[in-house]
Amino acid sequence: MKQLSRHRIVAGLLTCFALGIAANSMAAETPWQQGQQRHEEVNKRLENQHDRIEQKRADGEMSKAKAQEIRKEDRHIRQQEKKMAKRDKGHLTKRDQNRLNHEENHVSKQIGQH
Repeated sequence: MKQLSRHRIVAGLLTCFALGIAANSMAAETPWQQGQQRHEEVNKRLENQHDRIEQKRADGEMSKAKAQEIRKEDRHIRQQEKKMAKRDKGHLTKRDQNRLNHEENHVSKQIGQH
């Protein structure tokens, strides 16, 4: 009888331990998820910049030539993003994201000036 109780206690403790590990791993982001979020942020910024360029063009506040120049810079940023991700098995590191954000900030200022 005592041995049966010990087995139940041990089984219960192991179950609680396993559930705790599973809950912890679900709550923490994996490096893959963090890398995906970085991709999403970079791409969302590029989409927003594209929309701003289109709006400036529609309002007559930006020349066609300037819009093309800025779009070319955006394409270059996208190419860099792809190269960076390829280098790290499809993920962007925090350093990559910071570098891309710096370049996007530069482009964003150009859009705002026109």
